[in-house]
Amino acid sequence: MTIARIRGKKGWNTKLIKSAQAWAPLLEDTAGDDFDYGDVRIGHIDTGYVEHAVFGSWSDTGQSEHILVDSGMNLIDPERDPRPTDPIDGGLNPGHGTRIGSVMYGFAPGDWVGVAPRAPVVPYRAVTSVALITPSDISRVADAIHHAVDSSFCSVINMSLGARPTINPWGAFRRAIKKLGTACDHAYNEGVIVVAALGNNVHDRATYPAKFWRSICAGGLEPEFDGDKLSDVEIW
Repeated sequence: MTIARIRGKKGWNTKLIKSAQAWAPLLEDTAGDDFDYGDVRIGHIDTGYVEHAVFGSWSDTGQSEHILVDSGMNLIDPERDPRPTDPIDGGLNPGHGTRIGSVMYGFAPGDWVGVAPRAPVVPYRAVTSVALITPSDISRVADAIHHAVDSSFCSVINMSLGARPTINPWGAFRRAIKKLGTACDHAYNEGVIVVAALGNNVHDRATYPAKFWRSICAGGLEPEFDGDKLSDVEIW
């Protein structure tokens, strides 16, 4: 799949952030036929994944060429499946990890091309709701960060989830936020890029972990380059 052919298929979102310019050096050493990500790995901490066609082909045993299912973790229900698969039931956001994954690294030419097509990904099932409401939610995300850094050797960690800073600033919640911040600091000190969602709570505060200084905070945009009506805004 050459970059010229991809250009005709990608949507407004990849055009807006100039994905094609970023793809160019990844295609140079492969004669434009594939993406060469070198030793880059993306840690994707979310609700897990499903074996969807947008991620390419899957083997009969549930293996993928670029989704490194055995390198990730299921921190929610490992007794069901030690791999971070999403059963698409329960919680507030079933399937969220698959939806975000399609935007990040999906590759179904003619139907869908993500921002980093076929990038090597280590998935994590750490939440069932991307609104981190309880201390245990936050603690599991912190544990996933440490695993992504120390065991899976990820280069980038994406977290499209967050905890509002206005919820219960004391006690166990505060300790969990501190644990999350320590995990983000550890990733930063190891040279790992942390990207987290600003939040879709329609208020003027970024959520944690995006609010931490050592995270890259990402919000939403619409085709007209206006701020997404659901995306939070904070200036600091």
